[in-house]
Amino acid sequence: MSVMAKMMFSSRPSRFGFAETVDKVRTAALDNGWMVPQVLDLQDHYHHAGQPEMRRTTIVYYCNSEGGAAIAKDDANKPMLVMMPTGVAIYETSSGEVRVAHMNFGLMRHMFGGVIKDVLTKSAHNMEKALTAVV
Repeated sequence: MSVMAKMMFSSRPSRFGFAETVDKVRTAALDNGWMVPQVLDLQDHYHHAGQPEMRRTTIVYYCNSEGGAAIAKDDANKPMLVMMPTGVAIYETSSGEVRVAHMNFGLMRHMFGGVIKDVLTKSAHNMEKALTAVV
């Protein structure tokens, strides 16, 4: 992974096993101002698509309706919708380590101004607050 990619995505070890990490990431979202519109078992999804077995991987999607609506209000900002809701990935490495990954909104916010910067600033704070219970 390139240096820029390592900066844009945060991946940290979980203090818990896989299933407990998924549960804690979901609960932490709800406890910190996020909604969880979907939890996707990516391993199962790929398996049903005919792909060979892979390590456990689940995406917990975080959404903040207030921030999302603020961004989507302006047509010029609507391309940001491709990143909404944002995924928090819980995955198992080849060595069996459980990790939690998400986008680095704190860094990403510097690429934008106005309402997008404001929403990403708040999202960075809320993401870190939510994941403190896990990583």
